[in-house]
Amino acid sequence: MRNILILLISSIFSLNIWAAKPEQITIGFIPAGPSNEFKAKGLEFAELVQKELGIPVKVFIPKNYESLVQAMKDKKVDFAFFTAMTFVHAEKEANAKVLLRKVWEGRDYYFSSLVVPQNSEIKSLKDIKGKSIAYVDKDSTSGFLYPSLALKDQGLDPQSSFSKVIFSGNHKKSVLDLEDGKAEVAAMFAADKEGKTGAWTHLFDKGKQMRAIWVSKPIPSDPFCVRNDFYEKHPNVAHDFMFFLKDISSAKNSNHPLKKLLDVDKVKLATSKQYDPVREMVKKLNIKL
Repeated sequence: MRNILILLISSIFSLNIWAAKPEQITIGFIPAGPSNEFKAKGLEFAELVQKELGIPVKVFIPKNYESLVQAMKDKKVDFAFFTAMTFVHAEKEANAKVLLRKVWEGRDYYFSSLVVPQNSEIKSLKDIKGKSIAYVDKDSTSGFLYPSLALKDQGLDPQSSFSKVIFSGNHKKSVLDLEDGKAEVAAMFAADKEGKTGAWTHLFDKGKQMRAIWVSKPIPSDPFCVRNDFYEKHPNVAHDFMFFLKDISSAKNSNHPLKKLLDVDKVKLATSKQYDPVREMVKKLNIKL
C-alpha cells in the first residue's frame, strides 16, 4: 500500500510539472539588421507565439552577441535564436540546450565570406593586407571568427594587419559600410559555397553589387535554444513552442512568420554534437569560453 501511495504521489508531481506554466516567457534574438527594424518584427512574432501557448511573451534584442548569452545566464531570457558560436558559448556559460536549427534554401548550414565591391581591385586574401575591413561582432561566427582563422592561415592578424577595423554590429550594416566606402573588405554570411549570394543579396530588396573573394567550409546553421533549467521545469512549454515552430515553418505558405522574421525556410531538430565543427574552430583560435 505504501509503495502504491508513493507511486501515486510521484505521478501527481510529474503531472504537475508538465501542467505548470510560467507567468511569461522571454525570447532573445540576434538581429541581422538594425535592432529598431527587427524589434517590430519580433513583437509581431511574440504575439503569434503568445496566442499559441497562452502565455505572455516578451522579446529581448541585445546590444551585441555577448549580451544575449549573458541575458540567458542571468535568466532574463528563456529561449533564444543564437548563432552557432554564441550557442557553443551559451551552452557552457548559460546552460543553453539546443532544440532546433534553421534550414535555409534547403540547407541546414551556411558559409562565411570576405566580400568586396564588384569593381574592387582586390582579388584574393593576398591582396587585403593594409586595407580597411568591416566585421560584424567579435562573437559572430561568419562575421569574424571563421574569417579570422582563414586570415591567420595566411599569416595575417585579423586586426593589426589592417589599416582600419570596424565592428558594425550586424550583417546589414557591414554591407552598407562596404557600399559607402567605410571599409574595403567586409566579413559576412554567404548562402552558397561559391559565394554567389549572401548578406549582400538576402538583406536588401535589390541586392548589392559585390563579390566574395573567400568562402569558408560549411558552418552549422543557427540554432534555437532553451535555458536548460527552464526546460526541466516547463518541458511541456518547451515542447509546445518547439513543435509550433516546426509546424508553422512546414506550412505551404512560403511567407510564414519565421521567413518574415529570420529569412528561414523551416526548422529541424538539432543536437549539440552537430556544432562540433564550431568547437574545433574555437580550439584553433585559442578562444576561452
